[in-house]
This record gives sequence, structure tokens and C-alpha cells, in this order.
Amino acid sequence: MIRKSPTLTAVLLAICVFGVTIGVRTLARMEARDSYEQKIDLHIDAATDAVSSALNMNFQVLRNIEVVISHATVAGVSLTQAFHSYVGGTDIIAEFPALRGMAIFEYVNDGGLDDLLARRNADKFRSELGYPAMVYKQLADGPQHAIITTFAPLARGLPEIGVDLLARDRGAILNQAIDSRALTISAPFTLFTGEMAVSIFRPYYIDKDAPAPAGFVGTALATDILLGQLREQLAPYDLQFSIADIGRSDASPGTGEEVQLGSTIVGSDRTTVRELDVGGRIWRLRVRPAIGPPALFEFDVITILAGITSMLSGLLLFRSLGAAAVLNAEVDRRTSQLDEERQEAIDKAKHDSLTGLLNRRGLEIEHSVAISSNKTHLPALISFDLDNFKQINDTLGHVSGDRLLCAFASKLRNFSPEGSLTARFGGDEFCVFLFAPLDEVYRFAESILEWSRNPLQIGDDRVLFGVSAGIATSETQTRKLAELIVNADIALYSAKEKGRDAIQTFTDDMRQRVVETKRLADDIRRGIDNDEFIPYFQTQHDAKTHAIVGVEALVRWIHPHSGVLAPAAFLDTARKMGALTSIDQRTLELTAAAMARLEAVGIDIPKFSVNASLDRLIDPNLTASLAELPSTKAQLCFEIIESDFLDDPSDELLFTLDTLREMNIGLEVDDFGSGRASVIALKHLNPDRLKIDKSLILPMCTDPHHRQLVILIVEMGRALGMAVTAEGVETAEHSRVLADIGVDTFQGFHFSKPCSEDELKRIYMSDAA
Repeated sequence: MIRKSPTLTAVLLAICVFGVTIGVRTLARMEARDSYEQKIDLHIDAATDAVSSALNMNFQVLRNIEVVISHATVAGVSLTQAFHSYVGGTDIIAEFPALRGMAIFEYVNDGGLDDLLARRNADKFRSELGYPAMVYKQLADGPQHAIITTFAPLARGLPEIGVDLLARDRGAILNQAIDSRALTISAPFTLFTGEMAVSIFRPYYIDKDAPAPAGFVGTALATDILLGQLREQLAPYDLQFSIADIGRSDASPGTGEEVQLGSTIVGSDRTTVRELDVGGRIWRLRVRPAIGPPALFEFDVITILAGITSMLSGLLLFRSLGAAAVLNAEVDRRTSQLDEERQEAIDKAKHDSLTGLLNRRGLEIEHSVAISSNKTHLPALISFDLDNFKQINDTLGHVSGDRLLCAFASKLRNFSPEGSLTARFGGDEFCVFLFAPLDEVYRFAESILEWSRNPLQIGDDRVLFGVSAGIATSETQTRKLAELIVNADIALYSAKEKGRDAIQTFTDDMRQRVVETKRLADDIRRGIDNDEFIPYFQTQHDAKTHAIVGVEALVRWIHPHSGVLAPAAFLDTARKMGALTSIDQRTLELTAAAMARLEAVGIDIPKFSVNASLDRLIDPNLTASLAELPSTKAQLCFEIIESDFLDDPSDELLFTLDTLREMNIGLEVDDFGSGRASVIALKHLNPDRLKIDKSLILPMCTDPHHRQLVILIVEMGRALGMAVTAEGVETAEHSRVLADIGVDTFQGFHFSKPCSEDELKRIYMSDAA
């Protein structure tokens, strides 16, 4: 064919190339259209969340006033005083800028609201509380009560709002609120300040079964300001929107007059309608994209040029077709294939295999590029960590855990600010590197935490989880990524220490605390190596005879620079660094040796007890280490704190305790009453003795409630066959009352403070004499 008709061949080649070009462009536009649809759906979801959040924030003030009313009722405080205190003591304008005024009023008569409206011309008097728009009225022949008949501005210096709550046209709205027991809203009107607003009322009931409310709380909502806020929040999404209040949330569809709050939208096939429940009302949100989807085909200049180019290409291909061209094409194909394979390998090395986010190496590479191309804002980094992720993994399995990680990664990827770098470092550790002011960085982190507080459907399970975040910012463009990561991790650790589901921003004080904790940890390791942890002893006395019946060994740190340190100064850090087991073991060894020395000089103490952490009790080397202790007549007892076993002692712990009982080692529950262990847990544990926490003992002589709690614990111990020791016995009155209640033994400052072995010997000699 080439030899017979070279021209036809060129034309056919040109047609083929042109067709392929048009096909590729059409497929690209189809892909762009699909991407556009997905993007718009995501933007509409984000817009709905933003509108719901903004509306609910502005209605939160009504709930706050209801709490004020509830507290005032319980405390017997005047509602007007409580209202004045609330408005004067908070900066509501800063938090809810769309709110222009608030009011409460109450009425106490048999006629209800209509009778109150009819008698509004009764004798009047004014009472100024610092807000000139508040006017009070008093019914001449009824019980004294105050009625605020005009909205009060939320801050001094604002113009008077001037909306009369008891006007006839608003009386119908208030009656509607009574009938529905729900929030109601008026039609838009103009304030004296020139702003458009709606008035919103909510009845409150002192008695929930009362037919009529005790009064109303209300607010004036400036719709222009509210819509301005929402426009700012929706601006990044290229959407047009309108918002309307259409009635009660429990009303049938179509009932209630639609009150339009504002509109920037015209009719369109792409309009999406969402209905939100806000303050007991249905608010309808209409949203449409500002621009339409890309067309599937456009006969434009590019298409024409593609056709011309295709024709020329066909002719050139025909003229240059030959063995050399074929060879070059093959070389190009193989080179391209190798480049793609090399790029794919690089991409795999830079990305997390599970979520597709950058890994640590990928973040380091992309971070350098981002720093060089962005000079507008200083960089910041947010570290995210899923709260209790291990528990989710353990209960639902690793497959569900991986799905949760992927869902969280998708949330970060889709909603991180433009230009951000999102990475996963492993496990449930994520981070976002971005360029933005600190307030915007904080708002983004806050939006992620807000999203995480809602249950997530993972397969057949609805998973509840939370997120903690740490933020680190840079003062220069050149701050190293590694430093930002360390600082953000320090802030994240601080957030988790404060109870999780929290955000912390890194400060130099946090770094100092980390340095101090590291210094303390190093000192603890050195103190263990230098044998600086020794036991002090506090005596335990029979409740009837006051004779010494035992001692408790309490660890003290003989610090070379700080002197004698109590456990509160180091135990928490020792526990976190895993050193508590070593300290417990050394305390036990030194205590047993001290008991043997006392017995050698004729001092026989029936029992001695030492504290044992949960890690110590499940240590597989525990039994072997006990066999190496010095032999004594005194019985060894282990004290464990209530929070270590809670409601579900593990099988491993219960097995260890059975082994200890066989070795004639006692078990005592320390600080009982300070945790939340149940009777069932006590039955499983079956200790020999309960030691009542001193926080219950100290106030019992003056507080009958604490005394009753102590009585109940003693009775429970007696019913379970357990002896009872009272800690914190500091006065003779404590001793007398506890003896009458039936406590078996005492321990506290009234008898002795924690002391050294030599001081214990002197106390025992004095007691024996």
C-alpha cells in the first residue's frame, strides 16, 4: 500500500493520529468531569459541616442562658441577677459575633402570656443594672417578678437593640413557642442599628411537666453578620448558598412558614439541598457550585492545531518510516519504560504502603522542595495520634484497625490546606506539614478532632475513637524538619497527658519540662546503680492495745544534692521509664535485711509489708528473687494499689497471687476507696487486708458522710473475711472513733512518722517499755 499510494497512507496516518488526539482529550475531560463531581460532593459535605457548626455555635448561647437559669433556680438566686452576672461576666460578642442582644423574662400568674400582654400598662418602675436597654415592669396586684421587655445589648457601648418582646406581633411567636415547647424564630426585621436580624425565643420550664413555661430566653441574631461568617468559611469551596429556617424538627414536611435568612443563589440543576437540625429547628441549606463541570468536548483552537499537527505528522511519519525510525522508537519505548519503573520505585520508597501518604523519608524530600518554593508563610507541623488505637486493634482486629488508619489518612489528605504535605510515620502516628498562620493551623487541627469525635462505620462496626494533636511552628524558613517533628511530638505528649482528645501548641516551657524529666530519669538510673533508694518504716498498731503489730516499708531516695526525697518526687517518672520494678525489688531486699537485723537484737515484729507494682507482681523472676531474701520470723506482705487491678484482675495476676499465698506471703490492698474497684474484683483478688485511704479517714471526725463510708468499708471487709487497716490516723479522736467503728489496726502520724531503721528500733524499745 505504501508503494502504490503514499498519499493515501499519509492521510490515513493523519486521521488516526487526529482521532487518537481527540479521544485522549475526551477521556481527559471525562476524568476531569468525574474529579469535578467528586470534588463538589466533598465541598458540599464540608460546607454543610461548616454551616451546621456556625449555626449551632450561635445557638449555644441560648443553652448557656438555660444553664444560668437552672443554676439560679437551684441556688435561689434572682433570675435578673443571674442574667446580669452572665452578660456582664462573659465576652459573648467575641465568641458569637452574629448575636446582637439577649433577653430573659419570667411571669408568674394564672392567666399566662395573653394575660401578661393585656396587663402590660400596669404601674411601671425602672431599675438600671448598667445596661440602658433593660426596662423592668412590675404587675401592681401580682407577685413581684421582673420582666425584661427589650433586648439588652451584649456589650457596653453597643447601640440599643430596641426589640419589644411583649409586642402584639411577637406575642403570637411566644405562644407558638409555648405550644411547641421548642425554639421559634421571627421573620427578618431591621434593628435600630440598620442591621437585618431575626429574633429567636426558647421557652424554659422550671417544672418539665408544667403546662406553661416559667419564661423565655431570647436573642437577636444579625443575619448579615452570620451569612458573612458562613461566606468566609465557604469561600475556599467555590459554592453559592442560601439558608432558611423552615420549622420545628418534629413537624411534618412542608409545615411551617419558610423564613429566608439570605440568598446568593439562583435556580440550577446542580443545586443540592441539605436539612440541618439546629436548636430544635430544621434549617434548609441550598448549595450549588459557582462554576459548572467541564464540557466533554470543545472544538477549540487546540483541537484545530491538533488536527493540523496530525496531518503533518502523518506525512513526516510516512516519509521517514524505516528501519532506523523503528529502532529509535524501540529505544525510546524501553527508555521510557525504565524511567517509569525507576520513578515507581522512587515513589514506593517515599510513600506509606498502607495509606499512600508520604513516609518519613518522603516528607524529608518533599519538605525541602516546599521550603524553597513557599515564602508567603512560615512553616508549621501538626503531629496527630489516634487515642486508644491499640485497644481498637486488639478488640476489632488488625483489618479494622487498618481501615480506620486509611479513613483517617483520607480525611487528612482531602481536607489539609492547599500546599500541605501529609505523612504517616508508622502505627497511628500522622503529621501534616503546612504553611499558614498559627490560628489557621489550630483551626485545621480542631476540625480534625471535631470530626474524630463522631462514630465511624468500619465494616459492620461503629467505631468510637479520638485524636490528640501537637503543633510546632517555626520562626524562620530554615528551621530543620527534624526539630519541628521533635517539638510537635513534645506538644502531642503534653496533649495526651492532659487527658487526650486535646490540642497543645509547643512552647519552650514544654521543652524545659522534657529536659527536666530526662535529667530526673538519668538521676534515677544513677540512683539505682549507686543504691540511693532505701526503705523508711512506719509502724502499724493494734486498734485496742496500740501495740506494734507490723511496719510498712516506704521507699525514700537519698539524693546526693536534694537530700531525702519522698515517692511523689520520682515514682511517676520511674514508672514511665520502667524503673519501678528495680526500685521495688531493692526496697524489698533492704527491708528483709533490716527485719533480720532487728530480730538479731531481740525485736520481733510480726509482719512487714512492701509496695509492689503490677509489673513487679507479674514479673516471671519474682518467685526466684523471693527465695534469695534473708530468713525472718516476720510475715512478708505485698501491698498493691486499688487502681492496679480495677474491675478485671488478669489471669496472670491471679495465678501469681495464688503462688504467693502458697509461700505464706500476705496480700493487702492499699489506698482502698480512692479508686473504683468493685466487690466482685475484691472476691477475685481475695486479699488478707484492706487499707482504707487516708483521704477518707482525715475528714471523718467532722464529716458524717465520710464516717459512714468508712463504716461501710469496715462492714464489707468483715463480710468478706478481710482485716481492715486505717491509714492517716493523725489524732487521738481518729483513734477513738475508728476503734468504735471496728477497724483492726492503725497507721498514721498519731503513732509515728516514716523513719529510718535506727529510729524504728528506738520507737519499738519505747513502745515495749
